[in-house]
Amino acid sequence: MCSFLERPAGRSARRRLALFLACCLATGALARAAVCTATACRETANVWSYCVGAAKRDLTPRTLDGIFLGGYGFGPTRPAAGVAARLYARALAITRNGVTLVLCVIDSQGHFLAYRNGAFGFADIRRRVGAERGVAESGIVLASTHDHSAPDDTGVWGGVPAGYLKYVSERTVAAIEAAIDSERPARLFWSRLDTAPYHLLQNVLPSAYPIDSVLRVLIARDDRGEVIATLINFSAHADVLGEANRIITPDWPGATAMALEQAAPSSVAVVTLGSVGRTEPLTAAVRARSEFVAARDYGETIAKLALRALSQEHAVEGPLGAVQTKLREAVTNRALRNLDFEATRSLWNGLFATVLPAWLRLELGFTVYGEPGVDLLLRANSPPYLQVNDQVQTVIGALRVGDLLFGAVPVESYPETGIVVAQRVRAPEHFIISLAEDQLGYDPPAYAMAKVRECSPTDEAFFTISANLGADVTRALLSQAQKLGFSVTDLSYDGLSGGPTNPGPCP
Repeated sequence: MCSFLERPAGRSARRRLALFLACCLATGALARAAVCTATACRETANVWSYCVGAAKRDLTPRTLDGIFLGGYGFGPTRPAAGVAARLYARALAITRNGVTLVLCVIDSQGHFLAYRNGAFGFADIRRRVGAERGVAESGIVLASTHDHSAPDDTGVWGGVPAGYLKYVSERTVAAIEAAIDSERPARLFWSRLDTAPYHLLQNVLPSAYPIDSVLRVLIARDDRGEVIATLINFSAHADVLGEANRIITPDWPGATAMALEQAAPSSVAVVTLGSVGRTEPLTAAVRARSEFVAARDYGETIAKLALRALSQEHAVEGPLGAVQTKLREAVTNRALRNLDFEATRSLWNGLFATVLPAWLRLELGFTVYGEPGVDLLLRANSPPYLQVNDQVQTVIGALRVGDLLFGAVPVESYPETGIVVAQRVRAPEHFIISLAEDQLGYDPPAYAMAKVRECSPTDEAFFTISANLGADVTRALLSQAQKLGFSVTDLSYDGLSGGPTNPGPCP
């Protein structure tokens, strides 16, 4: 029975009964009472601050045929050889005064806004949920955990079959809609903990460059004090397991989620990546016997610190809001441009493939692998998401949850973006979610590009669209924060100042 009928009293009971019957008639059957519960929650939101629901759905491949793992090197070098732990789509839905926000994260190396081989992208998922649940698309943020032991949804490292992309899309929609349908009255709380004393992170650039060591937490509890959902935001690559691994596992984010869900049964833990540009996990602190144990121990350490942070939690109060901005960026990195735009297969390509390394062939404009006439990337190769004249279009999103700002960026965000946003946007906390909406590599600030090329030429430098991207992403977030009602001191940013004058040698 719908929850708002549990304590009937006079006229109000008759009104609730009428609402119950109307709801169930509209849905077509009493068996869909979960939708009624969510509707009732929205009707009674004035009793509690928010309505919150959470759910997860399994994304583990049903067959490993054609499944490659992504994140290391180039090309199809890591075909999946087994499954060590399940992959999931985890979703959190929050409603207040008729506005619904959704945060959903999938265990994947990365997922595109749109695909060339079907309606499998984050934009397609958002559009479907919006149509089926009446939720504004701008309020739906989707991201990946950037798991280097998960299937390669991008195609850079061998890719996955279209059937798996369809499966991921359908299961992600199911997780989001289940979260929306399960909403119930709740209160939100947030907290933070600086993990620097625990030595969990390392910098791929000299230590003079900043990294974000703060662990941010958002938690929802119902009227009985039971945890509905926990959201984690932490800046560490999901690559505790190295490039030799070929077994599917959700790496440390999966271990963190599992530990938090075990600590609060029936809850869902959503793990988001923060400013992961240049930031790697330092697993020496956990002293594990193997990479699999290290990933588990590292993730469980993050979960324990999250629970410790919540010992000093703060209530969230205020409105919900969402804004989404289209960003069109010129692809000045020639190698990436050769991935994004159609390359030509020829006799020369085949000949040079036997003598030249993959990165050099990309620089020269040759096809590295793939079927004739098909690029490496599975990302859409036509407007609106891939433009003409070497420009790529993506989206940047921002959410307001009470007095908290959530920035959703389509890149592995460098710490400078979060630092600038925190300095200029008046809010008690700022959550930067990397690899949200799209997977477009890194966004180092312009001042750091020379050092990035020196210290990480075949990774962070190679996977950076342009030196302007970091500044463009940061300005977009500042503008969005202002549109959401936050006080912003300065909207300008060029990414050219603020770095160390003498950073020292590469690590």
